[in-house]
Amino acid sequence: MGTAMYRIGIIAPTPFFADRGCHVRLLGLMRALQGMGNEIVLCTYHLGADAEGIETHRSLRVPWYRKTSAGPSIHKFYIDLLLFVTCLRAFHARPPDVILAALHEGGFLGGLYKRLRNVPMVVDIQGSLTDECRAHRFLRRNPAAYRFLELLERESLRRADAVTASSPMVADLLRERRMAPPGRIKVVPDGVDTAQIAPAADKKRLREGLGLPVDRPVVVFTAVLTEYQGTDILLRAAAKVAGGGADPYFLIVGYPDVEKYRAMAERLGIGGRTRFTGRADYRTMVPRYLAAADIAVSPKVHPSEANLKLLDYMAAGLPSVVFDTPVNRALLGDDGIYARLGDEAAYAEALGAALGDPAGLAGIGRRLRRRAEEGFSWRAAAGAIMGIYGGIKAGLCLLLLRLLSSSLYWFVEQVSPC
Repeated sequence: MGTAMYRIGIIAPTPFFADRGCHVRLLGLMRALQGMGNEIVLCTYHLGADAEGIETHRSLRVPWYRKTSAGPSIHKFYIDLLLFVTCLRAFHARPPDVILAALHEGGFLGGLYKRLRNVPMVVDIQGSLTDECRAHRFLRRNPAAYRFLELLERESLRRADAVTASSPMVADLLRERRMAPPGRIKVVPDGVDTAQIAPAADKKRLREGLGLPVDRPVVVFTAVLTEYQGTDILLRAAAKVAGGGADPYFLIVGYPDVEKYRAMAERLGIGGRTRFTGRADYRTMVPRYLAAADIAVSPKVHPSEANLKLLDYMAAGLPSVVFDTPVNRALLGDDGIYARLGDEAAYAEALGAALGDPAGLAGIGRRLRRRAEEGFSWRAAAGAIMGIYGGIKAGLCLLLLRLLSSSLYWFVEQVSPC
């Protein structure tokens, strides 16, 4: 067996794996990097499902912390400290050649480790920490708290040798806010496994097996069920189009607030037209649910956050109704079904119009599937990160040569006769 190209230490301050967008990105990158011959060592929270074949070290169990859904938590401050101790233990005997730190907190912890062991570090992020906290209404309207978060955000990226952003919009945001030197910010787009997620060969039979109606269009939504993901907007839009001629059925896949949104669907009069699956395994059930659908929705309002679910929709050949944001356009191109950002009435109208054109939807779906196959692969994303690692290593070697050259020149000057 050959020697690994790099021993890559992954710092993931999140309950990996928990069927969420940032987890899907991290898993895809790790699998692809591993497939290229690298050794992966993952340090993450005490919660989550292990990924087969990946060496995983988990932080000390905290019995009262069970949160696996997205969003900030005051408990993460001390849980991140426990994770840092886990990193020290995991990396003690054989330090990694390079650190890949996920999210801003990972960058902060990786920066601390870099100070101790002088290991190169790449930080991978999908948006702004401060904007995410605002969107989740964390630390409500406290200017001092947000200034502290902005300081923490900058500090988490300051020691990075490179910062990878999941989209050009996130990269632009980092540059505009001067979160890191512009030359260190690189775009590494999300990917999707088009072998795992694909259109169904026999959709009717698949629906029968899943207990879904076979004579109505199925609208699918896969997400963490929170207001942040636009779940409220979706249900109100569903109520508006439910009485139309298409008679759609809504398949809502995700957690944690299932009962809250099931009750909301009942109040809106669409309880009988809506199925909430609860948490579904991303690797087994989500591909089946997507393959069974006719159209997908993602009413996420945040204009700059990553929207990885759209790549899953594309791989399944599903047209997607979304708000018109740069992130969504970068993925869907001219084949997105767009509504003006934040306009709920326009979103419902776009969904209703799409449901009324099944032939048009089929053509869009085929083009989006082809776009996913040709333009978005995890191997390409991992290859970009490998190129960044190589550049960092080459830069360090060049710096070392310069230091040695300068030292040698100084030594010669000192010993040479006048």
